[in-house]
Amino acid sequence: MNFGWRRQAVCLGGCLLAWFLVCGGPNAGGSSLWGAEPDRIGYTPQRLVTGPPDEPAWIPQPLITAVGTIERLDQDRLTLRPVDGGERLDLAADQLLWVDPGWDDPDALAGMAAYRSGDYAEAIPPLLAALKRRPPLWRQQWLSVRMAIAACEAGRYPAALELTAQLDRIGLPAVMVGQLPFAWQRPVRDPRRGAAARAKLAAKEPLVQLMAASYLLAGSEGAAADATLARLSQAGERPLVARMADALRWRRSPPARTSERAPRWQEKLGRLPIAVRWGPMMVIAERWQAAAEPERALQWWLAAGLLAPQRGHPAARRAQQQAADLLQQLERSPERLPEIE
Repeated sequence: MNFGWRRQAVCLGGCLLAWFLVCGGPNAGGSSLWGAEPDRIGYTPQRLVTGPPDEPAWIPQPLITAVGTIERLDQDRLTLRPVDGGERLDLAADQLLWVDPGWDDPDALAGMAAYRSGDYAEAIPPLLAALKRRPPLWRQQWLSVRMAIAACEAGRYPAALELTAQLDRIGLPAVMVGQLPFAWQRPVRDPRRGAAARAKLAAKEPLVQLMAASYLLAGSEGAAADATLARLSQAGERPLVARMADALRWRRSPPARTSERAPRWQEKLGRLPIAVRWGPMMVIAERWQAAAEPERALQWWLAAGLLAPQRGHPAARRAQQQAADLLQQLERSPERLPEIE
């Protein structure tokens, strides 16, 4: 389905841009202050399904935003009291794409300002200070996920893995699991990451095993990492972990098999909560790119970058950069650009 890729990419970007402009995205409307500004969420009316096997299914129906006070957020449900005093909103946790809490804690605000600026090492101390004040559990989880991402980006891999272990022992909703710093793309080689991952490949916590295996998958210990993922993919007691482990194994698929396997991957993608899909989307994008199919890869990079549960997530930024680089490459190759009537 190479013909018309440019129209699809424009349509995708336009649809998602329209959604952000109309509904707002995470952090829309300026700084969120707990007590001064309400919590914000983005969710789907029902679980999304995939479309035809040769086309990514982006947003079959509009995403919805709600503003108010989150009274409950756990692995199963979200309850939000709307700011306008209307009826409480009760959702399955898997319907959530993003959650943006309001804050009045100065340390939380300072930590998030540093995080958004890419100053990840500087973001950790104030986020930790805010965490120590013991806000509601879901807010503690939200802060801890940000700290894990910041630690990973700052090269503090043991800390990222330890934070993930603590979070897994508590239990996370999918909207937070989807943001943890798994290596959905082949990571830049870093001996510190490999050493930390080797030490945790046999950890008790499945999410830690998943993360450690993702870091080792492309290196000399790829076979051991793949064996860990194969075992986790059969974990019936943790279906989300099992599906994520299976998706990470797609990274080892030979480029020549991408066209054959992509329809099945997309079918499996439809079984994941929406907030977790962006990671496997990056795997599919990378496989199409390795298979010398830049048009198809572009579609998936765009989807991953724009449907991430946190727009400022460093992996989402990298996906967006991949899409921008591919688009520039394709625009310089006139023979690959069919005319659109």
